[in-house]
Amino acid sequence: MPRTIQSGNGLAASMNQNTSAAMRTAALGSRLDKIGIRKATEVLRPVRAVPTIFPWVDTTLGISGWPTDRYGLVHGPSNKGKSVFTLGLCYSFVKSDHPALYIDAERTTPITWAEQLMGEHVNSPIFRAEKPVSYEKTVELVRKFCTTIGEAKAKNEIDPDTTGIVIVDSLRKLVPEKMLEQMMREFSDTSTQGKNDRKGIDGANGMAARIKAALNAQWADELTALLDDTGTCLVAIAREYQKQKVNDWDIDYVLGGGSAIFFEASITARIDESGRALDDKKQLVSTEHSVSILKTKVGQKEERYPRAFFHLATGVESGVPYGFDRARDVLHLAKHLGIIGDGAYFPFEDENLGHGEKNALNTLRSNPELMQRIETKCRLAKMPKNATVEVVTENGPVVAQEGPKTEPSPGKATSAPRKRSEASKGQQKGKGKK
Repeated sequence: MPRTIQSGNGLAASMNQNTSAAMRTAALGSRLDKIGIRKATEVLRPVRAVPTIFPWVDTTLGISGWPTDRYGLVHGPSNKGKSVFTLGLCYSFVKSDHPALYIDAERTTPITWAEQLMGEHVNSPIFRAEKPVSYEKTVELVRKFCTTIGEAKAKNEIDPDTTGIVIVDSLRKLVPEKMLEQMMREFSDTSTQGKNDRKGIDGANGMAARIKAALNAQWADELTALLDDTGTCLVAIAREYQKQKVNDWDIDYVLGGGSAIFFEASITARIDESGRALDDKKQLVSTEHSVSILKTKVGQKEERYPRAFFHLATGVESGVPYGFDRARDVLHLAKHLGIIGDGAYFPFEDENLGHGEKNALNTLRSNPELMQRIETKCRLAKMPKNATVEVVTENGPVVAQEGPKTEPSPGKATSAPRKRSEASKGQQKGKGKK
């Protein structure tokens, strides 16, 4: 009996102590309110994302789209799909009534190519492009673009959930004005020709790369607040340079532009060509490109470096123009997730899409509603458990999309998601191990 009384007294004392602690916490919270420090729930918000035309990328990121309010980095080997991917992002944003600015610093993007990829949206009044002559001009353009969107939202001239995207293609071509003037002056000065009083081959005593890296770091610091305050995003393309591998596990490239462009990015994606689809006549009908997510601060990773894929039709196949091959994207993703079952007839729910991949693709291309249904099922199947993200849909409104509380069933196809090598059967010529 004395033990019982002692335990009861201890329980009462503990409850009184907890009540007292709660009162002290509430009092401290009131003091913080008085000095103007807001609650975390009033400042921090879910990740906002705009759905793209790349369903595999959206599901791999785990947020149903490309994130806004932040800076992303894209890099990869030359001529392997970086510009195609970023133009696809522009297409996705403009298609959903969000402005896009394409900074063509490389000066290699013809309007005819953009029109092939984006269709009628290339003529949209909210799709803009510029060819700046210097680093400073680029920074100014980006600042004006983002602040214009932010000010228009503040004045209720546009939907408050409108976002925007800026593509910088590429960082390597952005040259500071003073450095360019100095280099031109050095190399045009005939009095220094053949002498050793020049300031190095780059006109900056060999420090040009370091100067540009420092500028990139400074700009990244500005972008962090600018993009978050205005609700926009920026994607920069960085150039890769080959380097000698130290061991078998080392990468064979290094990024130019300094380390800040990688560390400050919320998403880093590497684009490469990973396969090719051939027809019966061995003609190239589609190229497959991989998107490796090397870094993400917006979603969960299911593996160390998750990979997504998208396809580009070459225009050789009858009835399939040059451009994004979305039917092939959806078909391969659905097979990878097990939503489309095994077999030569590509079974989906109660119907077969067709005998062979070509017929299955024709079915999806001729039936957009069916393709949309399959794509939606793929997106829902890859939503993380208990996740909530804000999806910026067409015409601006934000929709809070919640992930399933338990693992979703892929339908009648109950097989587990298969390996990429099993999901892309067909006449393809690979570019190496997946």
